[in-house]
Amino acid sequence: MCICKIGMHGDKCDACCPGFSHFNSTGCQPCQCNNHSSYCHPQSDSSGQPFCVQCKPEYQGPNCEQCSDGFYNADSICLPCNCSGNGDPHISPQICHPDTGHCLSCINNTTGLHCERCAEGFTGDALARNCTPTGESLQ
Repeated sequence: MCICKIGMHGDKCDACCPGFSHFNSTGCQPCQCNNHSSYCHPQSDSSGQPFCVQCKPEYQGPNCEQCSDGFYNADSICLPCNCSGNGDPHISPQICHPDTGHCLSCINNTTGLHCERCAEGFTGDALARNCTPTGESLQ
C-alpha cells in the first residue's frame, strides 16, 4: 500500500479523488468549480483545463462561475429572479438582469424593479396580478 499525493487514490495512486481532475503531467489538481459542483470532467477542454459538470441548478459555465437563466449574481451567489410573478415569459429564459436582479420586462400592468407595483394609470394589487385601470383612465 502506498501513501498517495493529495487528490489521488487507488492501489497505485493513479486515480483522482472526487473534486479533483487530471491536469497534464502534474497529477490531480482540485476542480475549480467555485464550490458549486463536486465533480469536474477527468479530461481537459480545448483550453487544456478540466471543466465542471453537474453544476448546481442555479450555476452554469465551465467552472460553474455564471448564473443560470432565471438567476442573478448577488455577491457571487446566484439567487432566483424575483419579478413578483409579473416577469414577461416571452423574454425567457433570462427574466432579470444577471447582475442586479432587476426585472427586464413587466407584464400585467405592473412596474418597478421587481414588477411589484401597478403601473401609472392602474390601481390594485400587483402581487396578486390584479392591476386595473383607474377611474380616470376609463374615461
